[in-house]
Amino acid sequence: MSMKARSSKLLVGLAVAAWLTGCATLHKPGVTQDEANKDQYECERDVLDSHARGFMQSAMYRDCMRARGYT
Repeated sequence: MSMKARSSKLLVGLAVAAWLTGCATLHKPGVTQDEANKDQYECERDVLDSHARGFMQSAMYRDCMRARGYT
C-alpha cells in the first residue's frame, strides 16, 4: 500500500475514532492554533509510523496528545 493511501486510511480512522471517543474535544489552555496543529500532526505521524490499527490508533493518538498537556 502506498504511503498516501496509508495516510488517508489513518486520517479516516483517526477522525472516526476521535468522533467515537471524544478526542476531537481535547484542548490545552493557552495554546495557539498553530501549536495545536503541530501537536496533532506529530501525534498522527507517530500513530502512522507505529502501524497500529483500529482502536489502538485512537488510544495512541489520545495518549500522545495527553502527554503534550491536552485534556
